[in-house]
Amino acid sequence: SPPRAPFLVGPRLGFTCGPWGSLPDSPPLPGLHTWQEMYGCELRSDGSKGGYDQYGYDGKDYISLDKETLTWTAADAKAQITKRKWEKDLAFAQGMKAYLEKICIEWLQRYLEYGKETLQQRRAQPTLRVTRGAAPDGRETLLCRADGFYPKEMEIAWTRDGEVWTQDTFRGLVTPNADGTYHTWISAKIDPQERDRYRCSVGHDSLPDLVEVAWEEPEASVPPLGLVVGLVVGGLVLLAALIGGIFLYSK
Repeated sequence: SPPRAPFLVGPRLGFTCGPWGSLPDSPPLPGLHTWQEMYGCELRSDGSKGGYDQYGYDGKDYISLDKETLTWTAADAKAQITKRKWEKDLAFAQGMKAYLEKICIEWLQRYLEYGKETLQQRRAQPTLRVTRGAAPDGRETLLCRADGFYPKEMEIAWTRDGEVWTQDTFRGLVTPNADGTYHTWISAKIDPQERDRYRCSVGHDSLPDLVEVAWEEPEASVPPLGLVVGLVVGGLVLLAALIGGIFLYSK
Protein backbone atom coordinates (compact mmCIF):
# COMPACT_ATOMS: atom_id res chain seq x y z
CA SER A 1 0.00 0.00 0.00
CA PRO A 2 1.20 3.62 -0.51
CA PRO A 3 3.26 5.08 2.35
CA ARG A 4 1.76 7.57 4.77
CA ALA A 5 3.05 11.09 4.28
CA PRO A 6 3.96 11.99 7.88
CA PHE A 7 5.32 9.87 10.66
CA LEU A 8 6.24 10.70 14.25
CA VAL A 9 9.37 9.60 16.06
CA GLY A 10 8.90 10.41 19.73
CA PRO A 11 8.24 14.14 19.99
CA ARG A 12 9.91 14.92 16.66
CA LEU A 13 8.35 14.98 13.22
CA GLY A 14 9.56 13.28 10.05
CA PHE A 15 8.23 13.15 6.51
CA THR A 16 8.06 10.77 3.59
CA CYS A 17 7.33 12.22 0.17
CA GLY A 18 5.05 10.86 -2.50
CA PRO A 19 1.73 11.32 -4.27
CA TRP A 20 -0.17 9.79 -1.35
CA GLY A 21 -0.96 11.32 2.03
CA SER A 22 -2.98 10.51 5.11
CA LEU A 23 -4.31 11.89 8.31
CA PRO A 24 -2.40 10.51 11.30
CA ASP A 25 -3.88 7.19 12.47
CA SER A 26 -6.20 6.90 9.44
CA PRO A 27 -6.10 4.97 6.17
CA PRO A 28 -4.09 6.51 3.31
CA LEU A 29 -5.87 9.20 1.29
CA PRO A 30 -5.34 9.77 -2.45
CA GLY A 31 -3.70 12.99 -3.61
CA LEU A 32 -1.06 15.28 -2.14
CA HIS A 33 -1.53 16.48 1.47
CA THR A 34 0.48 18.57 3.94
CA TRP A 35 1.22 17.82 7.60
CA GLN A 36 2.78 20.65 9.56
CA GLU A 37 4.20 21.11 13.03
CA MET A 38 4.96 24.43 14.74
CA TYR A 39 6.60 24.49 18.15
CA GLY A 40 8.58 26.93 20.23
CA CYS A 41 9.53 28.11 23.68
CA GLU A 42 9.57 31.51 25.35
CA LEU A 43 11.70 32.95 28.15
CA ARG A 44 10.09 36.11 29.52
CA SER A 45 11.81 39.03 31.20
CA ASP A 46 10.32 38.06 34.60
CA GLY A 47 11.91 34.58 34.38
CA SER A 48 8.70 32.69 33.55
CA LYS A 49 8.65 30.23 30.65
CA GLY A 50 6.16 29.32 27.95
CA GLY A 51 5.96 26.81 25.12
CA TYR A 52 3.64 25.35 22.52
CA ASP A 53 3.38 22.44 20.08
CA GLN A 54 0.76 22.66 17.32
CA TYR A 55 -0.05 20.56 14.25
CA GLY A 56 -1.87 21.35 11.04
CA TYR A 57 -3.24 19.25 8.20
CA ASP A 58 -3.81 20.62 4.69
CA GLY A 59 -3.27 24.18 5.93
CA LYS A 60 -5.80 24.01 8.78
CA ASP A 61 -5.39 23.63 12.54
CA TYR A 62 -5.50 19.97 13.52
CA ILE A 63 -4.33 19.29 17.08
CA SER A 64 -2.27 21.04 19.79
CA LEU A 65 -0.63 20.12 23.08
CA ASP A 66 -1.66 21.49 26.46
CA LYS A 67 1.66 20.92 28.19
CA GLU A 68 0.31 21.76 31.64
CA THR A 69 -2.31 18.97 31.59
CA LEU A 70 -0.45 16.72 29.09
CA THR A 71 -3.61 16.49 26.98
CA TRP A 72 -4.28 17.24 23.33
CA THR A 73 -6.86 19.69 21.95
CA ALA A 74 -8.51 18.53 18.71
CA ALA A 75 -9.54 21.24 16.25
CA ASP A 76 -12.16 19.12 14.46
CA ALA A 77 -13.91 15.75 14.55
CA LYS A 78 -11.19 14.02 12.49
CA ALA A 79 -8.54 15.03 15.01
CA GLN A 80 -10.47 13.31 17.80
CA ILE A 81 -9.11 9.97 16.56
CA THR A 82 -5.54 11.23 16.87
CA LYS A 83 -6.30 12.82 20.26
CA ARG A 84 -7.55 9.53 21.72
CA LYS A 85 -4.57 7.59 20.41
CA TRP A 86 -1.91 10.12 21.48
CA GLU A 87 -3.38 10.49 24.96
CA LYS A 88 -2.99 6.74 25.48
CA ASP A 89 0.76 7.25 25.00
CA LEU A 90 1.51 9.67 27.84
CA ALA A 91 5.25 9.42 27.17
CA PHE A 92 4.80 11.34 23.89
CA ALA A 93 3.33 14.41 25.61
CA GLN A 94 5.80 14.12 28.50
CA GLY A 95 8.71 14.07 26.05
CA MET A 96 7.47 17.18 24.26
CA LYS A 97 6.89 18.99 27.55
CA ALA A 98 10.43 18.15 28.68
CA TYR A 99 11.83 19.40 25.37
CA LEU A 100 9.92 22.71 25.52
CA GLU A 101 10.74 23.41 29.17
CA LYS A 102 14.35 22.23 29.28
CA ILE A 103 16.19 21.60 26.01
CA CYS A 104 14.49 24.40 24.05
CA ILE A 105 15.00 26.88 26.91
CA GLU A 106 18.68 25.89 27.24
CA TRP A 107 19.25 26.61 23.54
CA LEU A 108 17.33 29.86 23.80
CA GLN A 109 19.46 30.96 26.77
CA ARG A 110 22.57 30.07 24.79
CA TYR A 111 21.51 32.25 21.86
CA LEU A 112 20.59 35.07 24.25
CA GLU A 113 24.06 34.83 25.76
CA TYR A 114 25.64 35.09 22.32
CA GLY A 115 23.70 38.26 21.53
CA LYS A 116 23.20 39.72 24.99
CA GLU A 117 25.33 42.81 24.34
CA THR A 118 23.17 43.83 21.40
CA LEU A 119 19.88 42.76 22.98
CA GLN A 120 20.52 44.47 26.32
CA GLN A 121 21.49 47.74 24.69
CA ARG A 122 18.58 47.92 22.27
CA ARG A 123 15.63 49.96 23.49
CA ALA A 124 13.06 51.61 21.25
CA GLN A 125 10.34 53.82 22.70
CA PRO A 126 6.80 53.38 21.40
CA THR A 127 5.02 55.98 19.34
CA LEU A 128 1.59 56.46 20.94
CA ARG A 129 -1.59 57.76 19.34
CA VAL A 130 -5.24 57.83 20.42
CA THR A 131 -8.01 58.12 17.84
CA ARG A 132 -11.78 57.87 18.11
CA GLY A 133 -14.70 56.77 15.99
CA ALA A 134 -18.48 56.70 16.30
CA ALA A 135 -20.26 53.45 17.19
CA PRO A 136 -23.76 52.49 15.91
CA ASP A 137 -25.25 52.47 19.43
CA GLY A 138 -24.48 56.15 20.05
CA ARG A 139 -21.28 55.46 21.94
CA GLU A 140 -17.79 55.88 20.50
CA THR A 141 -14.64 53.79 20.33
CA LEU A 142 -11.31 55.09 21.57
CA LEU A 143 -8.35 53.33 19.96
CA CYS A 144 -4.85 53.54 21.43
CA ARG A 145 -1.98 52.42 19.17
CA ALA A 146 1.59 51.77 20.28
CA ASP A 147 4.10 51.31 17.47
CA GLY A 148 7.86 50.89 16.98
CA PHE A 149 8.78 49.61 20.47
CA TYR A 150 11.43 47.08 21.55
CA PRO A 151 11.69 44.76 23.47
CA LYS A 152 8.40 42.95 22.94
CA GLU A 153 6.99 43.03 26.48
CA MET A 154 4.60 45.93 27.02
CA GLU A 155 1.87 46.91 29.50
CA ILE A 156 -1.00 48.76 27.86
CA ALA A 157 -4.42 49.47 29.38
CA TRP A 158 -7.25 51.98 29.54
CA THR A 159 -7.86 53.89 32.76
CA ARG A 160 -10.86 55.93 33.86
CA ASP A 161 -10.32 58.51 36.57
CA GLY A 162 -6.93 56.89 37.24
CA GLU A 163 -8.29 53.36 37.73
CA VAL A 164 -7.74 50.48 35.29
CA TRP A 165 -10.83 50.12 33.08
CA THR A 166 -11.60 46.76 31.42
CA GLN A 167 -15.30 47.08 30.54
CA ASP A 168 -15.91 46.91 26.78
CA THR A 169 -12.18 46.92 26.03
CA PHE A 170 -10.46 44.85 23.36
CA ARG A 171 -6.75 44.40 22.73
CA GLY A 172 -4.69 43.27 19.78
CA LEU A 173 -1.71 40.94 19.73
CA VAL A 174 1.83 42.26 20.03
CA THR A 175 2.92 41.95 16.40
CA PRO A 176 6.39 42.34 14.85
CA ASN A 177 7.26 45.07 12.36
CA ALA A 178 9.63 44.61 9.42
CA ASP A 179 12.44 46.41 11.31
CA GLY A 180 12.30 44.07 14.31
CA THR A 181 10.25 46.38 16.53
CA TYR A 182 6.66 45.67 17.59
CA HIS A 183 3.20 47.23 17.54
CA THR A 184 -0.07 46.64 19.38
CA TRP A 185 -3.37 48.36 20.19
CA ILE A 186 -6.18 48.49 22.73
CA SER A 187 -9.69 49.92 22.28
CA ALA A 188 -12.50 50.94 24.62
CA LYS A 189 -16.17 51.65 23.91
CA ILE A 190 -17.28 54.67 25.92
CA ASP A 191 -19.93 57.33 26.40
CA PRO A 192 -18.76 60.38 24.37
CA GLN A 193 -19.81 62.66 27.22
CA GLU A 194 -17.21 60.97 29.47
CA ARG A 195 -14.36 61.01 26.98
CA ASP A 196 -12.13 63.26 29.13
CA ARG A 197 -12.13 60.69 31.94
CA TYR A 198 -10.20 58.09 29.91
CA ARG A 199 -6.46 57.69 29.43
CA CYS A 200 -4.34 55.11 27.62
CA SER A 201 -1.67 53.93 30.08
CA VAL A 202 1.55 52.44 28.69
CA GLY A 203 4.50 50.87 30.49
CA HIS A 204 7.65 49.71 28.69
CA ASP A 205 11.34 49.07 29.43
CA SER A 206 12.27 52.01 27.21
CA LEU A 207 10.18 54.42 29.30
CA PRO A 208 11.31 55.66 32.74
CA ASP A 209 7.69 55.82 34.01
CA LEU A 210 4.18 54.96 32.96
CA VAL A 211 2.95 57.21 30.18
CA GLU A 212 -0.70 58.26 29.90
CA VAL A 213 -2.16 59.52 26.63
CA ALA A 214 -5.61 61.03 26.08
CA TRP A 215 -7.52 61.82 22.92
CA GLU A 216 -6.88 65.38 21.74
CA GLU A 217 -8.82 67.52 19.31
CA PRO A 218 -6.84 67.72 16.05
CA GLU A 219 -5.34 71.14 15.43
CA ALA A 220 -6.94 73.16 12.66
CA SER A 221 -4.75 73.03 9.58
CA VAL A 222 -3.07 76.35 8.74
CA PRO A 223 -2.44 77.03 5.01
CA PRO A 224 1.16 77.79 4.01
CA LEU A 225 2.18 81.46 4.13
CA GLY A 226 2.98 81.48 0.41
CA LEU A 227 -0.52 80.29 -0.40
CA VAL A 228 -2.07 83.01 1.79
CA VAL A 229 0.07 85.75 0.17
CA GLY A 230 -0.75 84.41 -3.28
CA LEU A 231 -4.47 84.46 -2.60
CA VAL A 232 -4.28 88.03 -1.23
CA VAL A 233 -2.27 89.28 -4.22
CA GLY A 234 -4.57 87.46 -6.63
CA GLY A 235 -7.59 89.02 -4.96
CA LEU A 236 -6.10 92.53 -5.20
CA VAL A 237 -5.28 92.05 -8.90
CA LEU A 238 -8.81 90.83 -9.56
CA LEU A 239 -10.26 93.77 -7.64
CA ALA A 240 -8.09 96.26 -9.60
CA ALA A 241 -9.22 94.69 -12.88
CA LEU A 242 -12.87 95.04 -11.89
CA ILE A 243 -12.43 98.68 -10.88
CA GLY A 244 -10.60 99.42 -14.13
CA GLY A 245 -13.36 97.76 -16.13
CA ILE A 246 -16.06 99.76 -14.37
CA PHE A 247 -14.11 103.02 -14.96
CA LEU A 248 -13.72 102.36 -18.68
CA TYR A 249 -17.37 101.40 -18.99
CA SER A 250 -18.49 104.61 -17.28
CA LYS A 251 -16.44 106.71 -19.74
